[in-house]
Amino acid sequence: MGYDGNLLYIISQTGKLIPFPEEYIFKESYNITPNQKQDINSKLNANYVLQRRVAKHRRSKIEFNTTPEIDNLKLYALNQLFLGNVLNQDEENVRIRYFNPRMNDYEEGTFYVPDVSYVMKRTIPTEKRIIYASVRFALIEY
Repeated sequence: MGYDGNLLYIISQTGKLIPFPEEYIFKESYNITPNQKQDINSKLNANYVLQRRVAKHRRSKIEFNTTPEIDNLKLYALNQLFLGNVLNQDEENVRIRYFNPRMNDYEEGTFYVPDVSYVMKRTIPTEKRIIYASVRFALIEY
């Protein structure tokens, strides 16, 4: 199939694909590690040869920063894309459709969003805006 013009989609609870607005992704920060292998009790034998057991399920990790100087309203809208479509409130996990460069196609998975830190750059009190430095988001597949 190939790239269709969007790197990420949030999958709503009704199954609708919601494109993640790429204009807020700082492109040089976008980092995906698709289909990571997971070891299960791998160990060295008596001859120090690795006996590796790998789980069948592979997990992807996606990380990116927002564009620098994003304001509080745009940042709130991005957060709502995730928070408004969580599957479990406690875990804050979401369904994501993402472009996998290894496969040159899209895959879907359930991801959790680790806690996000927000670094304020400045305020504009007259406009009632807060300007943030780049904000890092991570998506880690279950």
